[in-house]
Amino acid sequence: IKGLEQRTQQVESREEVNGVEIVQDVEANRTQLYFPDVPSEELRGFLKARGFRWTRSVGCWQRHLSLQALPYARQAAGMYGAAAAG
Repeated sequence: IKGLEQRTQQVESREEVNGVEIVQDVEANRTQLYFPDVPSEELRGFLKARGFRWTRSVGCWQRHLSLQALPYARQAAGMYGAAAAG
């Protein structure tokens, strides 16, 4: 019950970090990452190790909403930007 109450208080949010769109989709209960192109193999490994999975039907990397999901998403976006710059 407590989890459902917390979920009803959350709102959908969108932000862009290094060209990567990060979406907190409350209705779908997902944190989603939309990359402008295919992430590197290293970054895909990072995402998989943290519970993100490629979802072809939506066209993004996503995992269930959680306290850890958004910080991991921001970290992945930072890694993407560092790889694009270097």
